[in-house]
Amino acid sequence: MTDSPASLLADEIETVLRAIDGITEIYASAPLVETVASEVGAAALSVEKAPLVTVETDEEGISVTAVIGVNERCPAHETGRAAHEQIVGLLEGAPSPARVTVRIAMISN
Repeated sequence: MTDSPASLLADEIETVLRAIDGITEIYASAPLVETVASEVGAAALSVEKAPLVTVETDEEGISVTAVIGVNERCPAHETGRAAHEQIVGLLEGAPSPARVTVRIAMISN
């Protein structure tokens, strides 16, 4: 992983998500092939893995995708909404519009 603005933002988002009550895990949001390639490359070349949260920037603005696991102590939709709101809050004041997607991959007890 490099210290690019996208990587730094992804790390910051991951830290914020881990602090939200009800989130039990953060999963890689990149496609499986990309995730496996990153894991193998990191192991073989002694480099850091790609961030779990995907942050992309294009002419339309910033796009963030996070995939989370939640517990059943509170409704999954409320935890997902809290995650979305925290990410949007981090992106306030960004020079371009943001698109934020939070997917719930697992609900555990």
